[in-house]
Formats: sequence, C-alpha cells, structure tokens
Amino acid sequence: MGGNGLFTLPDAPRRPSERYPEAAGPMAEAAAKGAELLLRIAGLELTPRVLQGEDRLEVDLAGEDVDWCFADDGELVMAIEHLLPRVIRTLSGEATLVRVDCDNFQEIREERLRSLAQRVAEEVRRRGKPRTLEPMNPADRRIVHITLADDPGVVTESEGDGYFKRITVRPA
Repeated sequence: MGGNGLFTLPDAPRRPSERYPEAAGPMAEAAAKGAELLLRIAGLELTPRVLQGEDRLEVDLAGEDVDWCFADDGELVMAIEHLLPRVIRTLSGEATLVRVDCDNFQEIREERLRSLAQRVAEEVRRRGKPRTLEPMNPADRRIVHITLADDPGVVTESEGDGYFKRITVRPA
C-alpha cells in the first residue's frame, strides 16, 4: 500500500497463470490434449496451460502466435473457447466449463465491454432514447447487464432468439 492509503496497481493485469494453480486430473488432461489438437489444426505455435479456476478450467495460451489471438476481435480465442468443451466431453465423457485466454485478451475485452456499456448509458440518459447494441453472446451480454445494473438512469433488456442476442438500453 502506498502512503496515501491506496493500493498500487500493476502496469498490466495478472495473467491467469498468476491467479490460478495448475489443474490436475482427467479433465485437465483432456483439456490440454483437446487444446493442443485444436491449435495444431489451426496451424498455430501456441502452447496451452490448463489451470484450475474457481468454477471452471482456465486455459492460457502462450507462444509465437499470440498476435492471432487478437485478430478479428479475438475470433480465434472465442472459437477455441466454444469448441474446447465439446472436445473435452468427447475425450473424457464429462462436461466442464472452460475459459480460454491469451495475453490477457479476456481482461481487455471485458474492459472494452464495460466502457461501451457506460458510454451507451450516458448517451441514452442524455438523449432520452433507447439504443440497441450489436448481437452478443451470453457472456458478453452478462458483462453489459452487470455493468449497468446499478445505474438508476437506464434499464437493459436482451432481445432476440438463439445464442446471439441484442441488448437494448432504455431510459429508466
């Protein structure tokens, strides 16, 4: 703690490997094998590290091709995160939750979503008109809803069918 009573924040968020212990057991082995398979199919020089998160496995990717993790707004990371639980279930016979990260991509993405939510809420309060966002997956929608949950000036509502839905932010 600094002399003014504030904590000193690190220059960059802590990597998953600094927050979670190595995972062990059949699920972790299936996750490592599945991630290696998916990365080999993609032709990427990335190495997965499987960690035990609080309620899911955390797979942290590192290696020469980390730049690919950020291409097309993280499409690669999201695709691996979508496919990996299915591969794990095939290999182990059990289902598990998995989050895939690469060079703090998830932290950066979540901060962008929180920032977007706050900017849209400010615009909705100022103009008094609702605003509908681009379609989002459930995890992204959750971040937006939580970010604006305590904002008395706006309400949020998911609309649409299927996996990707839009959030409408309305004046309260």
